[in-house]
This record gives sequence, structure tokens and C-alpha cells, in this order.
Amino acid sequence: MSALAQLEEQLSDLDALNRASAKAIDSFADTSSAISIRANEIIRDVKPWDVAQENITLTIEEMSKAARCYHPPPILPAVLSGKESSLEAVARCIDYLVYADDYLASHPANHYAEEIEAKTEMQLQQIVRISEDLVKSAFLNALQRNKVPHSGAAAGGSVSPKRGPFNDFASANSMTVSPTVNRLMRNEAALQGVDQIVQRLGENFNRTGFIRKDVRRLFEEKLVAAVQAQFDGAYRDEEMGKGPMTSSSPVLPLLKHYQRGNHGLLRISETARTLLTDACACLERYVLTPLEDDYSVADIPCELATIVFEIIYKRAIKAIQFDTSFLADPTKVFVDSRGQGIGLVPTPRYFRDNIFICLDLMEEFWKWKALSKSIPGENRDFIDYVDDSVDDFIYRTRELLDGYVNAKGALKKELLKEYAHSMRRTEWLPSVDCAVHESAVNVLYFHKALLASFYGSLRIVLYGCVIDANADYESSQEVEDFLTRGVMGAVDDLQVLAEAAAELQQEALAKHNHHGKPDSLNLLTSGVRLSVEIFMINNLCFLEDNYRRETCFTARLAAAAPSAKPPRRVSYDSGGTAAPPPPDPPLSLLFEMLNSERVRNVDAFGTSWKECFPPLSDDSDLLSIEPHSTTELRRSQRMAVKHWYRRVNERLYQKIHDCNARTVMDTKSRTQLIDVSIAAVREGFGRMKVLLNGRAWSSKPQKWLHFEPIEWEGLIRQAF
Repeated sequence: MSALAQLEEQLSDLDALNRASAKAIDSFADTSSAISIRANEIIRDVKPWDVAQENITLTIEEMSKAARCYHPPPILPAVLSGKESSLEAVARCIDYLVYADDYLASHPANHYAEEIEAKTEMQLQQIVRISEDLVKSAFLNALQRNKVPHSGAAAGGSVSPKRGPFNDFASANSMTVSPTVNRLMRNEAALQGVDQIVQRLGENFNRTGFIRKDVRRLFEEKLVAAVQAQFDGAYRDEEMGKGPMTSSSPVLPLLKHYQRGNHGLLRISETARTLLTDACACLERYVLTPLEDDYSVADIPCELATIVFEIIYKRAIKAIQFDTSFLADPTKVFVDSRGQGIGLVPTPRYFRDNIFICLDLMEEFWKWKALSKSIPGENRDFIDYVDDSVDDFIYRTRELLDGYVNAKGALKKELLKEYAHSMRRTEWLPSVDCAVHESAVNVLYFHKALLASFYGSLRIVLYGCVIDANADYESSQEVEDFLTRGVMGAVDDLQVLAEAAAELQQEALAKHNHHGKPDSLNLLTSGVRLSVEIFMINNLCFLEDNYRRETCFTARLAAAAPSAKPPRRVSYDSGGTAAPPPPDPPLSLLFEMLNSERVRNVDAFGTSWKECFPPLSDDSDLLSIEPHSTTELRRSQRMAVKHWYRRVNERLYQKIHDCNARTVMDTKSRTQLIDVSIAAVREGFGRMKVLLNGRAWSSKPQKWLHFEPIEWEGLIRQAF
């Protein structure tokens, strides 16, 4: 029984052991299954090593960002308190605060982060104010002269500016000026690092308003003050035409009046362009480039340029403004100028000097046109403004040129005589020897100065700003037409004043019973009669010779040629194409007109010799002589012939006497004058010889006719 009980107990233990083993096996199975599942999960979650490296890097970076956010730079308190003001330190603090603000805003909020975020917001507002003040202070210091000599080497090396299109232009433009003179930026080293602050203020805070308001106003004040300071008392005197004359010579054509480049406004304008170039280069480097030409600041250089140019342009208009009402009476202008022409009328400057100044300023404004295209940023408005101003200035200058050329050829003979009587102004009278008139010399001088010194500006004013294939040739034709109109107008004036002078001389001689002083230099009191023809010939030859000889006319006008055109087709019989005719030489039309006038006056002078021979039809006794008869002349007829020869003798004496006092400059014209004079004398004596038909008319012909016709011819040759 005991054995059975032990066996049952053992069976119970075995059963309990089996149950426990079954539980253990189930638990092991569950554990194995869990291990298998976890193993599969681990296998599934395991990444490649490169991915693991990236995760590790991101973790490290995140830790670094957090550390950077929660650990401000040590210099931040000093910057915020104003103890540290270096631009580099300010830039570092801006970078930190912007970073911290962005980091905290992109992460879940917590109590500690909220405190830092609020503190950072206050510091951001503070650093923005500090940065703006530093930028304004840096620009102010840069615009002021550095009291301590600055050396780039002493400061750790020279500052190499970033290159931009306008910086290149500024460098090229400043090569001709002193490094200290005409510089707006007196201490550019003060701006080192400003571009970084400006870039951060614009990119991170969109704070560009202070640049437009404060920095722009600072540049404007400095530019305007620097330009206005140039207009001193000496310039104001020059502007009013009170500058001293450079010569006291009474011969006005030899006076050195206005010379190219002498007007003070040219120097001031060049200074203004240099100052503006300097300012724009600075703004481009330290404002526009850092802000990537942001629309809020892109037009600042344009606005500054407009202000500066407007000052120069208004001064230019003021410099050339004067009362032109005198142009309505060219004859009085001519008399007031003492016969020297409209060019030498004081307004208070000489009229031609105003034209020279306009053309000189036109060249300067053309440089402004080039500058306008190089202004950085948005420059379209400035380009348009300069173009419109230049067009207006061209119009004003063209009015002066038109006023000059329209006054030529507008003299009135009756008014000349009236002014001579009422105003007793006779300085305009020709000289006794029929020398070249001063007005002709002045026309030549004026035209020579135009082409020698102001040719480019003259072409622009006469032709305009349009540039095309034929602009060079067509503009030179405009200049040639202007010269031709001016010269031929002067020729017409010379003709009128010569005729008026001849009539005044006749009136004066009539008052003095035809008795004058043979050696008098005054035409009205001289016994030498004025020859309108010789006077005109001398002036015509002078003009033609000088316009042919002066290289400024031939070289300037011959340089331009019409653009090439397709050759003109001709008939097939001729074969090929016809070459275009060669262009006419410069001023060919002018020379043709001058020569035509000269020939006309030579012929007219020959006609004047015929007046020495009274018409045979004026005397009834002479008219009664039969030219083909051999019948002896009656006493009355012989007396009529004697009186005729006596009058011829007196007139020829007077004519030769007058010719002895005159001068003919041109050899060719002198020869022609001798020929036509002799031909007229031969013709006059020939008519009487034919009428007499060999019949005797006096027993002492030398008493009535002192010289034979051949001897008169010799005297005529000697007279010339």
C-alpha cells in the first residue's frame, strides 16, 4: 500500500512536472515567437551604413543648431550696449539673432524656448536700429574728409572694391582727375563692411526705407552743396558777361574773345559729372549690389543724377539767355556794331560768343548723354530727361544760329543812310582804298571758329541727334549749306552798304561843291570816289581765297562722303554698270556763286569806264555829224567835239586818280579789270573816231585831249 501511495505520488509529481513543462514549452514558444517577430522587426528597421551616417550627421547638426541657438556670441551684449560698434561684430550678431529667431520659430514651444524667443525679438529690434545708425554714420564719415591720413597698407592692405559696370566707368572717368580733387567719397575706408550690413538689413528685415530717406538725402545734400559751391563770384561775373577782355586792340577780328573750353560752367559740369560718378559707384557697390538692385533703392542714383544735371542745365540756360529783340532790325544792329556785323553785337557778350558757348556746352551735354546710360540701377527716367534737355538745348542753339544767318543779307540801304544821318554813325563805311570790310573778316573768323573748334556740336545742332547710314554726309551738307547762306548773305550786305556809302559820298560831295580832300581817309570827305565794283571784288576774292585755303573747311567737309549705293544699271550694249559720279568738292556751290559775283562786278567796272564817254546822242551838234561823210565839220560841230574830248579827259583823269588810290588784291581780277577798262576806253574813243572819219576837229587837239588812246591805256595799267 505504501508502495502504491509512493507511486501515485510520483505520478502526481510527473503530471505536475509535465504540466509545468508544457507551460514552459508554451512560454518558450511564445518567447521564441516574440524573439522571431522582434528579430524580423530589427532586421526590417536596420538601414545601410550610409543612411546611418546621414542620420548620425543630422543628429549632430540638430544638436549643433540647438547649441548655437541657446549659446549667443560673447560679443552680443557689448554690441547691444553700444560698447562695440565694428561692422563685422554687428554682422555676426545679426546672423545669430536671425538664426535663433528662425530656429525657435521652427521647433515646438517650451517654457525655456519662449523666454529666449521673447528676448531674441527685443534684441532683433535693437540690432536693427543699431545697424541702421551704423550704416548712416559710415556713409556720413565716408563723405567727410578724413582728418588722419589713411593708408591702405597701414590698415592692413588696400581695399579692392567689387567691380561693376559703373565702377569700371568710374575708374576710367577718374583717371583724368586728382585722387583728392573732385571726389565726393573722401574716406571710402569708412564703408568697409557696410555692404554686408545693408545686405542683411534688406534680406532679413526688408529695412531699406532708411537708405532711401536718410542715405539718399545725405548724398543729395553733399552733391548739391559741392556743385553749388563752384558757382562763386567769379563765375557769376562771367555768367553776366563781365569777364575782362583779353585784348585792347581796336581791331575786333583780331581780338581773342571766347575760346573753346573757357566757360566756367564747363569746368563745373565736369566736376559735377565726376562727383556724380563717384557717388553712383559708391551706391552701386554698397547699396545696389548687396540688395540685388531692389526696386526700393534701384532708382536712387537716377534721382541724384537728375538733381545734379538739373542744376547744370538751368545754369546753362541762364548763361545763354539774353534779349534777342534786336534781331528784328538787322540794319540798326549793323550800325550799332560799327559795321562789324551781328557777330560782334554785345548782348552783353558778343553775339557770336553766345553761339560758341552754346556749342561748347552742347559737347558737354553730349557727355552727360553718355553718362546717363552708365548710371547704375533703374536709369531710364534719367536717360529720357537728359535726352529731352539736350533736344531743348539744340533748339535754343539753332535759334541763335538761325538768328545769325537770317541777319545776313537783311541790310536796308535807305535805313543805312537814315541811321548815318540821324545817329551820325558812319564807322561802317568802306575805306577809301576799297580794302576788305571788317564784316567780311568777321564772317570768315566766325565760320573758321565753328569748324575748327565746334564742328561736332555744329553738326548736331544743324542736323539733329538722328544717327543713320547717311548722317555723317547729310550733316556735313547741312553745315555747308549754313556756311553758304552766311557768306552769300554777307555778300549781299556788302553790296548794300557799298551802294549806300557811294550815295552818301555823292551827297557829301554835292554839299561841298564836289571838292574833297585828296588825302582824306574818310570816305565822305575824300576826293576819291568809292568804286562799288572794286570794293566787292576785293571782298569776294578775300572770301573765296580764304575759304579755299583754310584747311578747316576743306578737311572737315571733305571727310564725309555719302554711303555706298548699288550701282545704277545701264543698257546691255554698254556692258557692266555705271560708276556713280564723284561727289562735288566742299563748298563748290559757294565758290561758284562767289566767282559769278566777281565776274559780274568786273563787267560792271568795265561798264563804269564807258560812263567817262558822254553819249553822242546827248549833243545835237554831235548828232548832226555824218559818220560816213568827208565834209569838213562846221564850227559848232568842232566845238562840240572839243567839249566832248574835254569831258572825257576830265572823267578819265578822275577815274585814273581814283584807281591810283584803290587796291586790288587778286592778280587775276586786276588783270581782268585792266582788260575791261582798256576795252571800254578803246570802245569810247573808237566811237568818236568812227564819227569823225578822219576829219580835223582842232588845230591843237592836245589842248582838249591830253593823251592819245594808247597813252591812256598805259596810264590805266599804271593805275592798277
